[in-house]
Amino acid sequence: MPEPPTPSAKLLDHCQELEDPRVDYLVEHRLLDIIGLTICAVICGADTWVDIELYGQSKQAWLQRFLALPNGIPSHDTIARLFAALNPKTFQTCFLSWVRSVGQLCRERECRWVRPKIVAARLVWT
Repeated sequence: MPEPPTPSAKLLDHCQELEDPRVDYLVEHRLLDIIGLTICAVICGADTWVDIELYGQSKQAWLQRFLALPNGIPSHDTIARLFAALNPKTFQTCFLSWVRSVGQLCRERECRWVRPKIVAARLVWT
C-alpha cells in the first residue's frame, strides 16, 4: 500500500495543476502572487476586488516578505480578470487541497489558535 503524500503548507505545492490563463507576454504579476494576495485579503475581511487591491497596497511591505510582487500590487481589474479566467473547478481543488494540508499540519503540531498572519507568513509561502 503506497504511503500517503506528506502534507505541505506551501501553496505552490497544491497549485501545480492550475493553469495560468493569461497571455504570457502580457503578464506583469505572478499567478501565485495574485492568489496569495487574494487569500490573505479575504482572510482579513476583503469582500471585493477593490478591497483586495487596497489591502495589498496597505500591507505591501509585509506581503513582500513572502510574495515576489515584482511590479507591485496588481490593480483590482487585473485581479478580477485573472479570477474570471481561472478554471473554477481546478482552483477549488487546489485551494481545498492546501486548506486540508494546513489543517492536518496544525493538528499534527497541536495548534490551538492560528492567526491569519502566521498562516500566511509561515505556512503558505515559506
